[in-house]
Amino acid sequence: MVSIEYNEFLKKVEFCGLRVKEASFSTSDDFFNVDGDKELKKKLDFGVLNICQDVDEETFSADVFFQVGIKQSKKILFKVRSVYQIIFLKFDCATSEADVAKFCNTTIKATIFPYFRHSYNQVCLDAHVDLPPLPMLKIVPKVGVLAD
Repeated sequence: MVSIEYNEFLKKVEFCGLRVKEASFSTSDDFFNVDGDKELKKKLDFGVLNICQDVDEETFSADVFFQVGIKQSKKILFKVRSVYQIIFLKFDCATSEADVAKFCNTTIKATIFPYFRHSYNQVCLDAHVDLPPLPMLKIVPKVGVLAD
């Protein structure tokens, strides 16, 4: 079950800003000579790198990354990575580190993904890489499991 405190936190937190801290991509020469008989596999990763709470300012920020790698036979042929700093205001709200971490791994992930998807699509266009766009992000809650 989600705690009452966490629900109160969700009601009082406001998105304040977004900064791109890092953006990179790499393409292997082999990408343009791929074996058409072998499937290209796409792997999407997300992670929280750092969380910083400023009690006096009633803000917190998180550095998070998205990365997608395109592989064939265990070799990475194309990779796009972005690191974002997201800043939130939280009004009159005492929040545990666990609640902020939960927020970062769910709400922030869903909030930032469209920015990363756009960045990925733009890199593919600029690099003349013919790959399909990333799909929408689906976060499916676990059924029958009690939340902390």
